[in-house]
Amino acid sequence: MERRLDATDAARAHFEDAAQLLADDPAQVFSPPADIEARYARRLSVTLTAPLGGGASVVQTVVLELGPPERSPDAIVLPMAWRPIGHPHLLPVFQGCLEAAPHGAHTRLSLLGTAGDALAGRHLAHYTLAALLRTVAQRLDKAIVTRRTAEGIRPAPYPPDLRDAPARAT
Repeated sequence: MERRLDATDAARAHFEDAAQLLADDPAQVFSPPADIEARYARRLSVTLTAPLGGGASVVQTVVLELGPPERSPDAIVLPMAWRPIGHPHLLPVFQGCLEAAPHGAHTRLSLLGTAGDALAGRHLAHYTLAALLRTVAQRLDKAIVTRRTAEGIRPAPYPPDLRDAPARAT
């Protein structure tokens, strides 16, 4: 039996920047630097962690496969699926998508899909989805800041002294 799962989170990144990164190199937000072949194949080894409370958590490595992104003016959808590597009774197979959409000046991220039953159950799958989405949002923000810094886009420096400020036209 399959169950519907979803999780929503927000990234501080502007939607256009987030959509561009997800279209160009989604592997950056799902796993630490992977080998170049895995990135181009969009088949990544990802470690998922589900907090159980009281300091305990379940950690499971999965193979994450990413489909080609589908872009519209107000969203980008990235099809994805994962299957556990070993211990399939802990975490179910997942089939769904990551959706990014504008949310004010930021980006709303949603993971939507279905997961098969596993011994650990639906709650563990939901916690895993929420934890993965939080990690994706953090990596997305960090990758965009890194990309902008590398491109030389920085805020204008304040003049060290008001006398050095350009004169205002009156």
